Amino acid sequence: YTVFILKIEVNFMIDYARLIREYRQKNFLTQKEFADSIGVQKTTVTRWETRQFEPTIKMKKRLYELFLNAGIIKEEV
Repeated sequence: YTVFILKIEVNFMIDYARLIREYRQKNFLTQKEFADSIGVQKTTVTRWETRQFEPTIKMKKRLYELFLNAGIIKEEV
């Protein structure tokens, strides 16, 4: 349980706006294509990238796994 809480705290320090943009560019995706692939609206992705809003905790977990699998971030031990 403690490890899980620590992992969430680590996720809060991640710059999701930068990583989303980097992931999209690396994979040649528009905001709409990326949004469709993760089940959100394009406006949601725009708001995340411009730092108007943060992804929910649930979405942060999904994005974290996506970025790990894509090799954009490395898992902290």
